[in-house]
Amino acid sequence: MRSGGTYRSPEAGTCGERTRRDSIALFAAVAGYAVHGWRRDTTNQFHPPARGTQPFMLTLIVAEIGGWLVLAAGFLDSQVF
Repeated sequence: MRSGGTYRSPEAGTCGERTRRDSIALFAAVAGYAVHGWRRDTTNQFHPPARGTQPFMLTLIVAEIGGWLVLAAGFLDSQVF
């Protein structure tokens, strides 16, 4: 439904839920960088790999690419199509 120029999917949940999830993901990424800075091992964060590094990085890569695709689709939708 369009109301006031915005569309809200019934499956989308509340804005607060998305914001909280995004904040947790950002906090986890920044905390990871801080831990590596504290350990002074920033030359190669994957050697020796900490437990859970691979799944976290794969999730981060998928999220970054997905976010870019959403932005690109929004741009193309509003500017091209």
